[in-house]
Amino acid sequence: LNKVLKDFINRWMAMRGHRVHYVPGWDCHGLPIEMRAMQIAAERGGPSLSPTEPLVLRAAAAACAHEAMASQRSGFERWGIMGAWEQSYHTMQPAYEAAELGVLRQL
Repeated sequence: LNKVLKDFINRWMAMRGHRVHYVPGWDCHGLPIEMRAMQIAAERGGPSLSPTEPLVLRAAAAACAHEAMASQRSGFERWGIMGAWEQSYHTMQPAYEAAELGVLRQL
């Protein structure tokens, strides 16, 4: 829903003569993606993921996030959502994480 609303606003602004450049992005960190990774592992009958094994859990969460991003991006492009899809970002990109750490360091 969020990207559809952004598309609606961007198209409205473009029709009013404004230049619009929307770069879509995904937040790939946090408890929701980790919970989803554990749920998928349980559904697929694979080894259970435990928060006490952070590296295994993070790898599973990253794989789950990449799968979700690919599926969502495909749907958004099919729906005709206006955006710079080739420039999209996600919070797992090293450059994004480095910038985030830089901001935290300044605090």
